[in-house]
Amino acid sequence: MNKRFSWIFLLVSGAFFVFIVGLTGYRIEDARKRNAAAAHERIAALAAKAQSLRNSAGAYTVPAFKRNMRDVFDSEPRLLLLSIHSERDGILYMVARNRALLKEPTAIAPDWRGKPLYQVSRGYEALLSVTLQDGETAATLDTLFVIMGREDLYPIVRDDLYLFLAFLLVCGVVILIVTSVQQDAMDARTRASAPVAAPFHAAIHLPEESGATAPPEGRSEGRRSAVASTGRREGRET
Repeated sequence: MNKRFSWIFLLVSGAFFVFIVGLTGYRIEDARKRNAAAAHERIAALAAKAQSLRNSAGAYTVPAFKRNMRDVFDSEPRLLLLSIHSERDGILYMVARNRALLKEPTAIAPDWRGKPLYQVSRGYEALLSVTLQDGETAATLDTLFVIMGREDLYPIVRDDLYLFLAFLLVCGVVILIVTSVQQDAMDARTRASAPVAAPFHAAIHLPEESGATAPPEGRSEGRRSAVASTGRREGRET
């Protein structure tokens, strides 16, 4: 592969990497915003449900309220923690999927007063609070929702993997095509620059045909000598 194709390949790969990163960031942020909006809608419904259960049960601390509120909590897969507390009475009700989510108090006691602190993963979880009006006293409902979980990241990472594999496949096909074309061009230049050998012509001379074949020169001279000697002998005999 020539240098020009290498630069083009690097530029295209860089552009694809920037595209993948941008697309992934956009989809993650979009999922977070959608889940955060859904969490704000759900906390309003949870507050209304808590007040309704409290009115029917009579208090936040009675077993009937705790049992029914636990069923509501279990029906919310993105809800990690639900807490009801007031400055006067402390923590009235709390349920969590992980005890480590509560930072303070470390142990729930009837005489504890204050505002609970929670362990929140920023970017992945959202802590939302709403006030519950209970006659003259006001209680606070705290909820901790998952706004970016595994179920949100999995389709994003899966689609990125598919795009990456498709890009590798296209790159492999393009590299094979370019390599084949360049090899054919190189072979053609090699054949064009090779010296051309002159054609070989074999000259064959055939003897000329004649009516009589001339005797060899030596034989002719011998015959003339023989004729001359015969003539001399005949002259002497005469």
